[in-house]
Amino acid sequence: MNSRKNRVLASIVLIALILVMSACGGNGSNSSDQNNVSDSANSTGSAPNDSGQKVTLEFFQMKSEVVKMVDDLIQKFEQANPNIDINQNNVPDGPSVWQMRIATNDAPPLFTHFAHMPAFRQAAANGYMADLTNEPFMQRAEESVLKQGVEMNGKNYLMPIALATLGVYYNVDIFNQLGLSVPTTYDELIQVSEKIKAAGITPFLFPDKGVRQVRQAAEATLGLDVPDVNQVFTDVLNGKSHMTDHPGIRRWAEKMVEIRKYGQKDTVGLSPDDAVREFASGKSAMYFQGIWSIVPIKQSNPNLKFDIFPFPADKAEDTKVSFIVDTAIGISSSAINSDDAKKFIDFMSSPENVQVYVDETQFMSAVKGVNNNTAEINRLSDLVKAGKTFPFVETVFPKASMQDDLAQAAQKLIVTKDVDGFIKQLDAAFYNKANQ
Repeated sequence: MNSRKNRVLASIVLIALILVMSACGGNGSNSSDQNNVSDSANSTGSAPNDSGQKVTLEFFQMKSEVVKMVDDLIQKFEQANPNIDINQNNVPDGPSVWQMRIATNDAPPLFTHFAHMPAFRQAAANGYMADLTNEPFMQRAEESVLKQGVEMNGKNYLMPIALATLGVYYNVDIFNQLGLSVPTTYDELIQVSEKIKAAGITPFLFPDKGVRQVRQAAEATLGLDVPDVNQVFTDVLNGKSHMTDHPGIRRWAEKMVEIRKYGQKDTVGLSPDDAVREFASGKSAMYFQGIWSIVPIKQSNPNLKFDIFPFPADKAEDTKVSFIVDTAIGISSSAINSDDAKKFIDFMSSPENVQVYVDETQFMSAVKGVNNNTAEINRLSDLVKAGKTFPFVETVFPKASMQDDLAQAAQKLIVTKDVDGFIKQLDAAFYNKANQ
């Protein structure tokens, strides 16, 4: 009798488990839970598109500030493609989560990523990304953006949508009040800073508490003093030269120390968010940061009159800007229904939809035929269009940890002002490390 009861109970439990599993495997789920989304996106859960049934694809999108806009674009795409459902998935620390999922064979079929990041480039080199080089939509991208911002060994694994760069934000009213002109050389920048300081106004805000922001600002000026910066670091990484062999490295380091003489007293005590609020409230005349700060500054103080100029080189004609492909879309090489994924990239990269994207983010377009409607980035955009650019040096780093090496060395330099120690620290971190 007990044995019979046990068999009945086991049957009931088995039936319950089957029902639960069936419910969890439903393709119509819009759960924001990462595992549910990725399961539906990577399984054959929905029949191929030509069957008339819906295909469901996860879109692992890494920028939290554009979730609402992307949802609106997805809705537009789904109206035109009723057999394809796109589930946007946005999580904190997207690059780390993406890397973990790659490592556990759970690659999102559709995703945004950053082509300059060593972790992405390594994943592409290891075959995890679909080759998009010959897709028709790739012809929409600006050629210079592909060559410098996306291409790896002649192939493209991401369709670029928007670009970001860094520049010097300046308070227009303070500049007008003091009769200052926008500096076009580094010496002029120092002279302008001296005049602002003499007027009792803080010339610069530096958000040096943010180690990532320190790294970005350092990389954004590196190419002004180190011509062919990627080759220099490649030679050091391969043991062909030392950091001390390149005079531009010292000049670059000295400028990082000198310009902070015109910042707030404790630059490493200010977070990026606080810096945005303080600049927006008029507590400094200038602020060196990426164009991703434009929207939060405007949100913090819609009445602030500000503009942006490029951080100047020693000679005006040598001024360039570094840029990164801030938004780009790729496909996992293991993605099922990749043709449907390509339809979505084709949609997102159309000039009409890229225009929507850059108007809201106030970034630069990576796609031809899109207007720049953000006046503050005109000077930076003109340099990018003219090809007066240099890459973020991390594109040659063989390990993601080297981003941290550079950031920590730069932050230590800001605190200690020890240029010699900084150069030695860089050499220790990078010399002959390409194959280690």
